[in-house]
Amino acid sequence: MSEGIKETTELLDALAVLVKVVGKIGADKKVNLGDLKYLGEAIKGIYDVVQESKDKELIIKEFKDLDEVETAIILAKVFELLKAGKGVA
Repeated sequence: MSEGIKETTELLDALAVLVKVVGKIGADKKVNLGDLKYLGEAIKGIYDVVQESKDKELIIKEFKDLDEVETAIILAKVFELLKAGKGVA
């Protein structure tokens, strides 16, 4: 039976949210008091990533059991994450 990719996709989704928040904060190439409006969103993003990372054993099991469709879904999410992060650097 397939392990699925639920935990892996949830971690990637949480990372994507966090990357978008960082992008908003860094959009003007500086961090200032105006960025406080993103503080709640950033804290939630960090919390979500930490929570999802706690399931690392499940994520490892999922990776050991990937089929072609699951691999394609994960790769698409990784590319979305990279695309979102492009404007952050």
